[in-house]
Amino acid sequence: MSPHTSTPKLLSPLKIGDMQLSHRVIMAPLTRFRAGGDHVHHDIAVEYYTQRAGTPGTLIISEATFIASEAGGFDNVPGIWNDKQIAAWKKIADAVHAKGSYIFMQLWALGRAAEPEILKKDGHPYVSSSTSVLKRKGYPDVPPRELTKADIKKYVGYYAQAARNAVFGAGFDGVEIHGANGYLIDQFNQDTCNKRTDEYGGSIENRSRFALEVVSAVSEAVGAKRTGIRFSPWGKFQGMRMKNPIPTFAYLVSEIAQRHSELAYVHFVEPVISGGSDAKEQAYDAGSTKACLDNICPRPFLSAGGFTIESAFVEAETRDTGVVMGRYFISNPDLPERLRYGISLTPYNRRTFYTRGPEAFEGYTDYPRAETKGSLATLLAPAVLLVQLVDARKVITASPLDVSNQTYDYVVVGGGLTGLTVASRLTEDPKVKVLVIEAGRDDRRDPRIYDMFAYTQAFGTDMDWNWPLVDRGGRIKAGKTLGGTSSINGAIYTRGHAAQYDAWSDLLTAKEKSLNWNWDSIFKYMKKSEGFSAPNSDQTSKGAQYTSSYHGKSGPLQVGFPNLMFGGPQQSAFIKTIGNTHNVSFCPDLNGGSPTCASYIPLTIDSHRNDSRSSSAEAYLTPVEATRKGWTILVQHQVTKILFKEGASPALATGVQFGTINGTSYTAYAKKEVILAAGAFMSPALLQLSGIGDASKLSELGIKSVVDLPTVGKNLQEQTMNSFGAKGNGFDYGGSGPSNANAFPGIHHVFGSQAESVASQIYSNIPAWAQSLANNGGSAAGLEKVFRVQADLITKKNVPITEVSFKTGSVADLGINMWTLLPFSRGNVHINSTNPFAIPRVTMNYFAVDFDLQCQIAGARMVRKILAGAPLNTLSVGETIPGNTTVPDDGSGGSDADWAPWIKTKFVSVAHPVGTCAMMSRELGGCVDGRLVVYGTKNVRVVDASAMPTQVSAHLSSTLYAFAEKAADLIKGRQY
Repeated sequence: MSPHTSTPKLLSPLKIGDMQLSHRVIMAPLTRFRAGGDHVHHDIAVEYYTQRAGTPGTLIISEATFIASEAGGFDNVPGIWNDKQIAAWKKIADAVHAKGSYIFMQLWALGRAAEPEILKKDGHPYVSSSTSVLKRKGYPDVPPRELTKADIKKYVGYYAQAARNAVFGAGFDGVEIHGANGYLIDQFNQDTCNKRTDEYGGSIENRSRFALEVVSAVSEAVGAKRTGIRFSPWGKFQGMRMKNPIPTFAYLVSEIAQRHSELAYVHFVEPVISGGSDAKEQAYDAGSTKACLDNICPRPFLSAGGFTIESAFVEAETRDTGVVMGRYFISNPDLPERLRYGISLTPYNRRTFYTRGPEAFEGYTDYPRAETKGSLATLLAPAVLLVQLVDARKVITASPLDVSNQTYDYVVVGGGLTGLTVASRLTEDPKVKVLVIEAGRDDRRDPRIYDMFAYTQAFGTDMDWNWPLVDRGGRIKAGKTLGGTSSINGAIYTRGHAAQYDAWSDLLTAKEKSLNWNWDSIFKYMKKSEGFSAPNSDQTSKGAQYTSSYHGKSGPLQVGFPNLMFGGPQQSAFIKTIGNTHNVSFCPDLNGGSPTCASYIPLTIDSHRNDSRSSSAEAYLTPVEATRKGWTILVQHQVTKILFKEGASPALATGVQFGTINGTSYTAYAKKEVILAAGAFMSPALLQLSGIGDASKLSELGIKSVVDLPTVGKNLQEQTMNSFGAKGNGFDYGGSGPSNANAFPGIHHVFGSQAESVASQIYSNIPAWAQSLANNGGSAAGLEKVFRVQADLITKKNVPITEVSFKTGSVADLGINMWTLLPFSRGNVHINSTNPFAIPRVTMNYFAVDFDLQCQIAGARMVRKILAGAPLNTLSVGETIPGNTTVPDDGSGGSDADWAPWIKTKFVSVAHPVGTCAMMSRELGGCVDGRLVVYGTKNVRVVDASAMPTQVSAHLSSTLYAFAEKAADLIKGRQY
């Protein structure tokens, strides 16, 4: 498509019923709770809808509206069953029409999603399709009453009368039947809720009967051209999501199409925003939606999918749909014009989405329109963007046939944080061809990925490796998606102590000192990767500070403070309290190499895009994927083996084998290098599967040794976290967050007057620790040297030994997560099968060194003192987790004997594993040299966290971005 001759479909007309829309950007139904107590809209709602109707030819789908009093169960939601409500809605419809736009009303009945107490207050029963209980936090498990057949007939009548009231009374252009998101119609459609045994339950035909009767009644009441319906086949919200939703919803759509040939539209909430747990459950691919919609075409199909600007253009172009957008329409009343002229979007404020009552104008009617400029550049911006985006889709493929038997300069194993960073930098040279193979999907459009308020929702899904451990029941989170763990982590951006990076050089050979594995070099690469946004005046007033010289301004990774940063008293109280109780000083910016302090920390978020996550996929792939012709990414496939040239010494990699657990094995070739970026568990496992590891153990599995390198998979280091909390006294949080007040205490802060004695004990115990853990390192002698380097950092360089992370509303009103940063314990990763899809055996050896537990106990006492200290204690009614009943306070904060069992039972992994292919001299137990090349090979490199020789006193992402940036330059033959 040429941008000079074509208009993007998103901005082209669309006919729905008798309406001729001027574009396909449709305003989603958005519950706002701004009606009065009598369910009547006030004039503020007229202003709200008028603002969003300003582009003539726009279709607005109203907020969900109760069809009858007994169909409700929420306060401040508008209704359409009485004259006063109809009159209020008529003012809104007239105002929308005066702007030349259209409006459909969404018709709503809650069923078991209602609040039982509100229904009881209004004298109505709490009902559903059957007596299935909806499990909701904070609500009693109240079984609804099963609707009788007479009740069902009555509700069908409610829908029809509500439609008449909307169209003929209030003057709406039509109505949308809300059959999605776990509300009453969905409660009939889905067998997770509908347990009836009569003609309204059991079979697909019976469960669909109520929905079809409603569609027929509404169509008869106002006409099919004025009737649409919304479904969410893949949603898990409110207890929905059948095992296989496709047959039910394909039947529904087919029947609607046959019975109502002039139906206005079918509206689907697509899998990307409907939640779920894994790809098979969600039927994530477009084919699943197609199965439901084949019979509806050529009738209009509306798609809601958590769209960004870019994905909205692509969606309309590639699927010829109407694109339903919600949150961006809240904060951009002129959204269609902004998309047409390429104007940046105003961020939305989640805190004001559901402020109740007609006086709540903030976040409702106070968002401004933009001043449009009709220059040639802006007029062409959407078309140019679309050309790039549609073309960019070719960069990513899920078809192995697109890459099988192809030859590339570099094959990168893993499309996570470091893999995408390295690949992006290598493909800056247009002559270089790079293949990245990623086991997960491209989930950039999934809100559980890009929306930081959805943090943790990707955990336990198929976007998370969720690694099981041998020596403890818990699991370790790791991103199995494009962007890897940078796509699901907490987005904290901190850097370690300068001395820790300098120490890496001490673990290499004398010849490799010139490679500059030190703070100066890493610091430069950190800044190269970073695109820092300075805090605005509002953020500064809430505590955010920075030192300009510490940050990069033009790197791809967006770093900044949250727009909705907490402004209540709690974060500043935490920072003041840890200063008062433990003398941990405040520093304006801890990212300059001296982080032993407390501070407000930035996050890897894009403050210009509503604080959306800035993962490696968004930072290093999205901005360039349209132009990097030499870059190919194969998703949903796993590398199973590295191939080597027979008899070559050192071992020469020629390519990789890859496939899926139930599929064919394929091969891709590498002219120059195979680069491992599969993470601390899979990189060593893949080396072992390929014949690089302990030859004696590999031979037991029948694997031919290519390089006898026993330390592959050893030296595993992970941190342990315990969570603490105190109940607040009702203070105002002052924002939505995320939280960003942290402290990084050193040994003197944590152990106080005992610090010197503890330091002495560390040194005296090092030989015994090294001897006991020799099987998890290269040798006792090598491990002892590494331990002494670590001890020097702790005792002589004042590096942080614990992190104390303050969390508003997480765990408790006043929550604190605390973990030991620099464990001496070492674990290992080993394959126990030749099946490349079998989970490797991960042994963490938590607390194998007694100092690690000693440090965790001291940190727990520290947290208890902070929660009880001033001024934080003025916001609290006292510690609740673990509480003095569980761990008694003996006057010194609790005894070792009381703390130890609670810590061991309640701790979790921090998900920062490192060291299993360590960059150290071979003598010390290293697996890769200072150029990150695996010992005994010529062209296999490891560029991920497994190559970090030791932990650092920070969240890993800043270090890993720098690590990957330096790796890319080493590969190119240059470096800082």
